[in-house]
Amino acid sequence: MHSQMALFPSRRRMLVYGALLLAGGVTAGHGALIERHWTEVTTRRLRLNLGPDGPSRLRVALLTDFHYDPLMEGDYMERVVAETNAMRPDLILLLGDFVSQHAEPAKELLPILNKLQAPLGVRAVLGNHDFWSGARPISRQLENNGIDLLRNQVVRLPVHDGELVLAGFDSVWAGHPDQRILGKLNTGEQALLLHHEPDYIEVLRPDWRDRVSLQVSGHTHGGQICAPGGIVLQTPSHGQRFTRGHYQVSPNTQLYVSRGIGTVEIPVRL
Repeated sequence: MHSQMALFPSRRRMLVYGALLLAGGVTAGHGALIERHWTEVTTRRLRLNLGPDGPSRLRVALLTDFHYDPLMEGDYMERVVAETNAMRPDLILLLGDFVSQHAEPAKELLPILNKLQAPLGVRAVLGNHDFWSGARPISRQLENNGIDLLRNQVVRLPVHDGELVLAGFDSVWAGHPDQRILGKLNTGEQALLLHHEPDYIEVLRPDWRDRVSLQVSGHTHGGQICAPGGIVLQTPSHGQRFTRGHYQVSPNTQLYVSRGIGTVEIPVRL
């Protein structure tokens, strides 16, 4: 009789199992239906050395890791663009992973991002998923929609009271970043560097890294799914050392990692 009863959980145990399943279902539903498209604007004031000709003040907006899903996210991206424009940034930087597995969704996403407005324009780099999905067609879509793509390039933007040196690397996971471009900066110049994967900042040759005042990155999604208290459970390759927020990497170099606005693999944010 005891062995037969052991095959069936007690009523109390059934209630516990039911409560756990309900809690898991509610959490998954919240992450998929609410928090996945729940935007949060994070504002940081940073003191940067942008060189003797660098601007004294600059407002920059970062957007990254779109992983655009045409079935669910058109209205969401329109809202993100409107919220970004409302902050009236001087410059908007897009840090890659526009798509997840195929280049085709970029044809719908990029016309939406074309509505972004900033006096110094919109600049972008590609992420690892963009390379895996098709760097050439995505680059073409960026160009067709007035977004300047930096692929191992340095550009100098005239600003109201100076000049901003902007550098952009290809993805380290899926492309070929060329850090030698930093060695070609003029004497005294300090760059604002766009690179999708944050951990690459530690791979830079130290004397060239010192020419980077700030690197801005995405890639990690801030963990995407975190334990209570924001504890990161898993991050991708090249995003395990720096997961989200602001870091002082060296005396001369800072890093900011955005949590991004999309999801990959599992359409859930927690």
